[in-house]
Amino acid sequence: MATFVLKNAEVHLGASTDNRITENVVSVAITHEAETQDETAMGDNSRSSLGGLKSWSVEIEALQDFAAGVMDADINTLVGTSANFYSRPTTAAVGATNPSYSGIVIVTSYGPIGGTVGDAAKVSISCLGKGDLNRDEST
Repeated sequence: MATFVLKNAEVHLGASTDNRITENVVSVAITHEAETQDETAMGDNSRSSLGGLKSWSVEIEALQDFAAGVMDADINTLVGTSANFYSRPTTAAVGATNPSYSGIVIVTSYGPIGGTVGDAAKVSISCLGKGDLNRDEST
């Protein structure tokens, strides 16, 4: 397996996949997890679990830009609503070594102003998946 440095991820968040915020993104983290259900029965010596319902979330940190149609104007209106999410490790073509991840999210929080004196102005965006997280290796 090849390792790499994450430095050119592509990220879209919005009503359509045209809303590309890649140029402002500093970090993106997708978490995909499953609940577990206990299936331990009388007489068992150890716990046994079943995989349950899956969930996923996205955390994005980006550089703030208050210009029309860039960050704040677009992302602020998404809080509490459904939005398309799409990301892949690099901007290269989607394939086995550069899969894309996509789905519908609810934008649960947006921090429009953040940082300390002398820092670049950054925003934080949190999203919860609504349905399945799709993984695709085809272009």
